[in-house]
Amino acid sequence: MSDEDDKFLELQNLLADAGLIDHGDKIGVESSVFEELDKSAEKVVKKPRKKKLATVEEKVKNKLQNNLQNKQEEPEENLVELDDAQEKAEIELSFSEDLMEAYISIVPVEGNRLDRRFFERFFLFRGLRYGIDWEAIDSIIETSLQLVETVNEVIAKGKPVKFGRPAQILKYFEEAKTFKFLEATEEEKKDHYRKHRINMVSKDLLLAEKLNAIPGINGKNTKGEVIPSVSSREVRFQAGKGCIVNGDQIYSEIDGRPSIDNTGRIEVVPLYTVYGDVDLSVGNLEFNGTIEIMGNVQAGFTIKAGGSIFVKGSVESSDLIADEDITIKGSLTSSNQKGVIRAKQNCVLSHCNYANIEVGGDLYVDKELVNSTVFVAGNLTFNSSKGAIIGGKTSVGKDVSLYNLGSGLGVTTLLNVGQGEIIRRKLVHVIKRVDELYKQLNLVKQAMKKFQSEEVDKEFPNMKRNQLEKALTNNNGRLTKALLHEREEKLELEKKLNTFSAHLVKIRNKIHPGVRLSIGSAQFNIDKRKTQIEYYEDMKSKRIFSRPIDESTKS
Repeated sequence: MSDEDDKFLELQNLLADAGLIDHGDKIGVESSVFEELDKSAEKVVKKPRKKKLATVEEKVKNKLQNNLQNKQEEPEENLVELDDAQEKAEIELSFSEDLMEAYISIVPVEGNRLDRRFFERFFLFRGLRYGIDWEAIDSIIETSLQLVETVNEVIAKGKPVKFGRPAQILKYFEEAKTFKFLEATEEEKKDHYRKHRINMVSKDLLLAEKLNAIPGINGKNTKGEVIPSVSSREVRFQAGKGCIVNGDQIYSEIDGRPSIDNTGRIEVVPLYTVYGDVDLSVGNLEFNGTIEIMGNVQAGFTIKAGGSIFVKGSVESSDLIADEDITIKGSLTSSNQKGVIRAKQNCVLSHCNYANIEVGGDLYVDKELVNSTVFVAGNLTFNSSKGAIIGGKTSVGKDVSLYNLGSGLGVTTLLNVGQGEIIRRKLVHVIKRVDELYKQLNLVKQAMKKFQSEEVDKEFPNMKRNQLEKALTNNNGRLTKALLHEREEKLELEKKLNTFSAHLVKIRNKIHPGVRLSIGSAQFNIDKRKTQIEYYEDMKSKRIFSRPIDESTKS
């Protein structure tokens, strides 16, 4: 007998001392210890180096001795006792990769007496400690009595982890940002100035809602090892400016632009800010609140605001349209008078060249209006000693206060003061709208007349015919009402043309030849330079008169 056989016999004796087998018996039931022993023996055969063999033997001996110690502490009745049939039966226990399932394969022999007690100890020895399906085991025992093989039968399943849900914030708005439409036609793709729309929310709108975290439940594999669930993460849920918290919900307190930062704080501000220039990277802007531009507005863009527009830099040949005020701190220039500045309320400018300006309230200018077309429904006021109107056509509904009118070069400068020019301009737009409404109304009436013919009865079924007829009737009523409103406004404007009120043009420094001044229905051409003078219309004679500026009104 070789040294290796002696060592193997020694290991068998240790197994017998541990109570796992009887002395002199063969090893018929596989176990983790036996498998390790087989592997160790294989390594010994392939690599019979003395140092390596001693290391493997030492590990196996230590494990068996620990087993023996544990077995001695257990009650005698818990030890596995193998009879001949149990030893000869081939039993293989395997696990899935994630240890969540255990499988058994058995090749039974005649006369085997496998029972629950045997499997209890066998599973314990092999590390199967959780999720055992004893009904399946009983069925396998019955099958084995009939000498039927069992192949990879599932006999145990672990408990899967139930993952929790982290806290979530449900947003009922799109974050305020500028964005280009993703789906564009070929024509739109060629338009590099395409609109960027800025999202708005109205007051008392539900902006966001918090779903609280749901904790997870730990799992367990078939070896009895706990599988921890991921802890449920909480999120910050806080209302910022323009918002209010109501329980787990946040509502807007004002109309404005909504946003949420990476900490979960939600706010609504009535302001949208462009930190830089409006160029091709930004595109056209449309916002229902106030737009603030910290740079310049390059040529060819359109900016529309439901509130005000503030530009810290300059504006070149672009359209700025606001339902409230417009302020431009830098210069306003237009090539070939392209672009328009249109404010429904007031407007504040530094200076402008070749611009088109329409103001529903008052216009305040720091320096010059040069070769521009200006319509102001209220007052026109220049704030510095450089304030001047040079060239172009300026129409002001109320009073004008400036330092210089015209230039020493005799540039033709037209200044109309009074509501006449403003009303006439509005009247032109109203008449145009009336004409458009008449055309639409005639088309609707023609369609309604056709519906009364017999041909329509043949072309459309009754249901479709009724729907179309109802739509035409509704449009006819809507257009008729709109036409009536426009006609009433037209009559009101025509009456205002015949109403006169006193207006004043105050020149704090110089007025030059080349200026044609209109106040109300009267006109007056300036043929020589004058200083510190004011012009007014005499209501009786309907003529323009001048007088020196009252010293008390110079400031």
